[in-house]
Amino acid sequence: MELYQLRSFVAVAREGALTRAAEKVYASQSAVSGHIKSLEDELGVHLFRRTAKGMELTPAGRQLLDKAATILETAESLTREAASLRDEVRGVLRVSVNTDFSYLRLASIGRRLAARWPELEVHYLLTQSHLTPGLVQSGEVDLGFLFGNWSHKASEDMRFVELDTTPLRIIGPVDWTEQLAKADLQEIMHLPWITNPTTCPHFEVTRRVFAEHNLSPKVAGVTDSEDVLVELASQGMGVTVVKESDALTHAAAGRVCMWPHVFSTLPLSLAVLSQRMQEPAPKAFLDEAIAVWKEEAPATPHSSCAR
Repeated sequence: MELYQLRSFVAVAREGALTRAAEKVYASQSAVSGHIKSLEDELGVHLFRRTAKGMELTPAGRQLLDKAATILETAESLTREAASLRDEVRGVLRVSVNTDFSYLRLASIGRRLAARWPELEVHYLLTQSHLTPGLVQSGEVDLGFLFGNWSHKASEDMRFVELDTTPLRIIGPVDWTEQLAKADLQEIMHLPWITNPTTCPHFEVTRRVFAEHNLSPKVAGVTDSEDVLVELASQGMGVTVVKESDALTHAAAGRVCMWPHVFSTLPLSLAVLSQRMQEPAPKAFLDEAIAVWKEEAPATPHSSCAR
């Protein structure tokens, strides 16, 4: 029996629906359904029955709910008490990473951590922003970088510490340099677009900007790889949106051209469980990440967003 199974059980019982419960535990609906199924198999009883109004507890489910909630509260209390007993920052800290290490300043953060806390070992897991809250909630990682506006998802259990606001730029093939330089946003919107999957925060920004103009992108391709986005744009497949730092780098190298305005912006944050924010290792990483991002913030002002 795993704690994430119990979290899903309690969340479904309190919310009465898989969709709302999935949002509470930062997991997909199918994952929550799988947690319930595996827990029922392990316990040998049915915890819920589906009704027209949603998920309804069975008599066995009602009897076990309070005990499940107590187990979760005890586990959280144990974690907090253990953290209070540790005077030094040591051991393994697991951090999920959503983009290139250089952009996240991980080398600078790592050097500062190594200088102050030489017995702390940081393990990095490459993942995607939309998966990060679930990884943090389940305990697979201790903290996680992610793009997007997650403030509305913050709760008593989860915190999103914003580090910076990332400018996004439109890039295209070098042959389109003159065309992009003269185009307004409406004209660019009618070009072929290489987009991210719908789960990606970049896609949500693109969708929102297009919706403001009552348009939909003419999709020429979809990929979740930042490198592939740049490669497809450079090969003439269409335009796409990338971080400003990537756009400037590839434009300077002559691989792509860049629209002269900022397309939009996207927050960069660190996700962490509320109860773990004051634990020595997560707190040390948070403190150093915040300090590094303040010291290494882009010095060049960005041009204003165009609409």
